[in-house]
Amino acid sequence: MKQPMVLAWLLGAAALAGPLSAQPPQAAPVGLFQSDADVGTTAHKGRVVFDAVTGRYRVTGGGANIWGDKDSFHFVWTQRSGDLHISGDIEWIGAGTDLHRKAGLMIRQNLTPGSPYADVMVHGDGLVALQYRDAQDGPTRQIMSNVVGAKRVKLEREGDYVFFSVAGPDGRLHHAGGNYRIAFQAPYLVGLAVSAHDDSLTETAAFANVALEVPNLAYVPDTGYPARVESSLEVMEVGGLQSRRIVRQFDGKIEAPNWSRDG
Repeated sequence: MKQPMVLAWLLGAAALAGPLSAQPPQAAPVGLFQSDADVGTTAHKGRVVFDAVTGRYRVTGGGANIWGDKDSFHFVWTQRSGDLHISGDIEWIGAGTDLHRKAGLMIRQNLTPGSPYADVMVHGDGLVALQYRDAQDGPTRQIMSNVVGAKRVKLEREGDYVFFSVAGPDGRLHHAGGNYRIAFQAPYLVGLAVSAHDDSLTETAAFANVALEVPNLAYVPDTGYPARVESSLEVMEVGGLQSRRIVRQFDGKIEAPNWSRDG
């Protein structure tokens, strides 16, 4: 299991609520996924078109946002349990109208607007962030990547932790740094999500090379440290949204220096 070390930690995670909705509606499979649905209140119905030849998903969603204590967006999902990695290429279709429109990969406890969730969202302005809500109807917080405009992203659930990876200029996925503890109950929902951030219209994104993979985790010895240790340097907002911003990701171990008043 990856166990990144960070220089600041977000404290006080609340316990997850169990599923609040009825059993998810059953529909015809959509590629790797069981079904799709609008979550929350949306003025325009979302939809998904799957191309079985190319494996490409074209997802259209309305809704005001995926943020705060409730969400509104279109979700293409399937039920899973245990450790899981989901990855995919994301491309906006058209110029769009809102810089904060969001398309990404999501793990969600249930289909209620205030469900606990974790996702990796690519915004209209290129921002890439791991968003999460750890309690039913609680607030959303985020960890912002230092890579802008990534075309491929990955959301990783390992044990009770979620991580994310982004593709840099070389096109290869690299761990973005930062993680959060959120104990999803089995089964959970995982899939593709799009929100217009402006409920008066819809936005469309294409998802390609989508993969759902069960990770083969490394043995963790008695010390608690796996063979590979990564580190990230972060800036953390203490109040307000309590956002975290990744400054730099390291493949090895880093430690804070011991400062003194006299330098």
